[in-house]
Amino acid sequence: MEMIRLKNSVGLYPRWYKIVKNRFITVMMTNNIKLGK
Repeated sequence: MEMIRLKNSVGLYPRWYKIVKNRFITVMMTNNIKLGK
């Protein structure tokens, strides 16, 4: 579901794709660090 929404959002708002992607990666990286520690 989320992936479909993300793809649709990319098509509708291409300008925000990089910002959302970068924020998502940053959050995932932070979560991985927390889980690692």
